[in-house]
Amino acid sequence: MTTDIRDEVTVLQLILHGTLVGYLSGFKNGRNVLSIADAFKNSPNRPTFSLITHPNFPNAAKLMAEPWARNQRLHPILSNLLPEGSLRELIAQGLKVHVDNEFHLLSYLGEDLPGAIKAIPMEPEDVPDYLLDSVLSAHGKAKAIKFVKISQDNKFSLAGVQMKFSMKEKDGRYNLSKGDVLGDWIIKTASTKHKYVPLNEYTSMSLAGLVGVDIPEIKLVDLDKLDNLPQINLPDEKQAFAIKRFDREDDQRIHMEDFAQILVKYPHEKYTSAKRRNFMVPQWRISNCGQKNQVSHGGP
Repeated sequence: MTTDIRDEVTVLQLILHGTLVGYLSGFKNGRNVLSIADAFKNSPNRPTFSLITHPNFPNAAKLMAEPWARNQRLHPILSNLLPEGSLRELIAQGLKVHVDNEFHLLSYLGEDLPGAIKAIPMEPEDVPDYLLDSVLSAHGKAKAIKFVKISQDNKFSLAGVQMKFSMKEKDGRYNLSKGDVLGDWIIKTASTKHKYVPLNEYTSMSLAGLVGVDIPEIKLVDLDKLDNLPQINLPDEKQAFAIKRFDREDDQRIHMEDFAQILVKYPHEKYTSAKRRNFMVPQWRISNCGQKNQVSHGGP
C-alpha cells in the first residue's frame, strides 16, 4: 500500500508590466523556489526584471536556466523589495508571522512593492502541472494550496530600516495608500532612537540638490497633515520628511532596483560589501519595451 504524500505549496505569479516573469513557490518549511517562465527567458525583448537577467548581460541565460532556491529568505532580488526594521515588525505582528518569513510577507505585500514587480497569489487550480510535477519534484509530490490573505491596513512595501509610509497626497493632506491606490509620496516619521532624523534627511537632500545632484521633490510635513497612520510610538517632534516617489508617476509603476539587488546582496550586506561583477552598469535610467526603468543607490 502506498501513501500519496504531498508537500503543500503556495505559488505566486511574478508580473512585470503585464509580462509573466515566473513563479515563486513557498513551502511550509520555509524553502522557496523561483522558476523563471520559459516565455520570459527565451524572449530577447523581455522587460528588465533585473539587470542580471537583461538580454545583454552575458550570464543571463545561465542564471535563469535553473530555479533559484532559498531557505527562509527570498532571493536577494526579491528580499530587497521588503521592509526592514520597525515597518517589517509592524507588518509581521499584524499578520501573526515571524519577521523572517519573507515568502509570507511578499505574498501579502506583493501588489504594492517598490518598482513595478507584482507578486500575485495563484489559485491552486491555476498552477501549471509541470511546475508541480517537475520543477518542484525535488521535494516529492507538491500540492498547491490557496494563500489566505489577512486584512490589515499596511499593504505596501518600502525597503530600508526607517519607519516610513506610502501615502497619497490630496489638497495638502497625506493619506495612507489603501486598496488599489498607489501612494505617490514616501513619508518618514521621526525616530524614537535618534533626534531630528526628518530634519537631518531634508537638510542632506537639500545640500545634494544644491551641488547638482538630481533629487526628487522633498518636503517637511507637519504631523497633523498625515491621516490614517497606524498606532505607533512617535517622539515629541512636529514634522515628518516627505519625498516624492520616483517609481510612481500618474498612478503608473516605474520599475527600479537598487545596487544590492544588482549585486545579489541581502539587505544586511548592502552597507558593508560590494563584490566586483563582470558587467558594467548602464545609465541610471534606461528604456525597455516602452517602460521606464530606474536604478537607485538604495538607502536607509
